[in-house]
Amino acid sequence: MRSSVVSMALMMVVLRLSPAEAMDSASGQSSTENRQSSVAGATEANPPFGLPSDRALDDAMLHVPFREGMTMYSLPEHELPWATSSFVDPTGSHHYIPPFVRNVDGKHFGPLGIGGYKFRLVDYPHELPYLEEMHAEGNDWIPINFEDLRRGPTLRPGEWVFRSDPRILDEIESSFRHWHHLQGREVEKVQKTSGLRHARFVWPPLEIQPPEWMPPYRLYMPNNNLMHLRTGVNLRLGLHDRLHPTVYHLLLPTFHGPRHIMMAKLDEVMNTHMPAKSRNSDFWLLQEAMVRPESLNTAHQIRPVYAVLGGMFLPKDAPEMFRDYMYPALV
Repeated sequence: MRSSVVSMALMMVVLRLSPAEAMDSASGQSSTENRQSSVAGATEANPPFGLPSDRALDDAMLHVPFREGMTMYSLPEHELPWATSSFVDPTGSHHYIPPFVRNVDGKHFGPLGIGGYKFRLVDYPHELPYLEEMHAEGNDWIPINFEDLRRGPTLRPGEWVFRSDPRILDEIESSFRHWHHLQGREVEKVQKTSGLRHARFVWPPLEIQPPEWMPPYRLYMPNNNLMHLRTGVNLRLGLHDRLHPTVYHLLLPTFHGPRHIMMAKLDEVMNTHMPAKSRNSDFWLLQEAMVRPESLNTAHQIRPVYAVLGGMFLPKDAPEMFRDYMYPALV
């Protein structure tokens, strides 16, 4: 096991592969699990539903040698990382992160607007340091199958959080790019005038943490933004049926086993800065159901955590194109 992780890390260093691409190269195949699962008797070593905990994902997925001892981004380390907007922004942005470069590969990002309640039509680096607090808290949470939390057209009550875990986001993006290539399809632009392409997570609607929160210089998703997304997801669950599915189940292969990702197709005008309905794209919100380890002793009373991973655009025919990996949620 140790040697395989080291080998994968070396591939990521030499070839600059994403975690999922390195995983594919190391294993040569993806695993598929059936959809039935159970909570009883689960521990962190043997998590419920046969799924790996985030802690079980090896450090090699994030901490690889070429990232050690260097500044990851061309951003200030000891001063405010964002600037104040000098004009009234119709998108609701009152601050923004100026354009910057990822030093590892020279890729340019930004500007990234802060404020408002809609996703922006730009991608971003998942390991941006100002997002660390949002995914660090749940490192010991255990992913479960969201379908086991369904109550007819709704989900079992639970806590909603925004948790853009870089490892899972990298896996999802890499998998969709790989599936595009298997279909002989190019990953297209969302808009002809934009550099944003399908299968890339777009910049979420975030705010600056209040000064009294620690540590400083961090971003978070306000509760009202989470509730806006929750309302949209619940609406899609209520409309979901066999003939017109609006919620899908993405079975995501990872190095430590499959993860069950819920994908809800949301209105792109209501939830992003897309000015009108897109002809070639749909906007999808991706999230994962999780539980805290301490709640496993009372399986019948588990209060799940619904972790919003983020949103991305996919081709209009995505459900057909990726039918081997994403399929309508159970009705």
